[in-house]
Amino acid sequence: MMKFLSLSIVLTAVSCWKFTSHFIISRIAHDILKEEDSFCLWEVEQELKILERSYPTWTEKEGDHPMVECSTFADDVKWKGQSYQSTWHYVNVPLYESRKDRRRYPFEAPEHNVTEAIQGIVDMFRKEGEYWNSYVYQSLMKYGPSGHGPADSYSIALRYLIHYVADVHQPMHSTARINSDYPDGDRGGNDFGVPYKYGASNLHAVWDSVMYEFRTNPKAPFDEPTWEEWGGYASSLVAKHPLDTLNDVTDLDPLSWERESYLVAKKFVYRRINEDEALPDWYVKKGQIIAEKRLVEAGYRLANLLRTLQYVYPIEEPSAPSSEPVFIQP
Repeated sequence: MMKFLSLSIVLTAVSCWKFTSHFIISRIAHDILKEEDSFCLWEVEQELKILERSYPTWTEKEGDHPMVECSTFADDVKWKGQSYQSTWHYVNVPLYESRKDRRRYPFEAPEHNVTEAIQGIVDMFRKEGEYWNSYVYQSLMKYGPSGHGPADSYSIALRYLIHYVADVHQPMHSTARINSDYPDGDRGGNDFGVPYKYGASNLHAVWDSVMYEFRTNPKAPFDEPTWEEWGGYASSLVAKHPLDTLNDVTDLDPLSWERESYLVAKKFVYRRINEDEALPDWYVKKGQIIAEKRLVEAGYRLANLLRTLQYVYPIEEPSAPSSEPVFIQP
């Protein structure tokens, strides 16, 4: 039976897509795989175990539900020498307010971004093209915990993928608004101030919190009451936004996902609001629906994408569901 929760769950700190929403997206994907493709879920968990066994201090937030608990890993390890992937969380498509601004303020986005990262990791797992020559692959092989090997890098890459699929569905991760006040861009709304409320003091943080909807952060690893509570919330979002109200969740092109997010930013995010003023009620209500749908779309697409990958792990579990895995050398 689906468990419905109140939508008034409270943030205890400046929260963002990288916490609560990441858990929700990965939980939606987890539950889809558990119901429809339990072997794929098992493979994902085996892949994640590689790093857990090699470097347990890197996976301290992961317990009985690693696919969901690892969804913040890409943010957590920035402070462990993995800041090389800082620009892999977003793409800055310039959003100019006028044609004059376009001429006056030429904008140069970071060389590497979230869509490149997603595609590079997917190519690694699928063994497609000259994946070994990509910046993403070479970076993953180069950086990591001291003494790490290729299998560890693949385990890390899967954690990054789970995180980045969520990031690219956040509209504020798709653009930089450019005008005379922000000739170098507003950093995806991080520089667009709003009155402090529920831990959010800028437009980016408001969208990260799904328009103030998320007001608590579950702590990982999850105890069972927390797992059940937030699973019920994920289920309620899926029920609230059925497939026929969403974008095509079988579209697995990260460029399409980024384009959808950019169009939300362009057509809605900055419309009829002013910096340093409270967001109107109509804006919060409509924005919340948009953001919720992006969470559900990301969850479905993450599940569908994970089904297409060829995993890299040793055969160690005799009770694997469905069929016996094949060991693939990275």
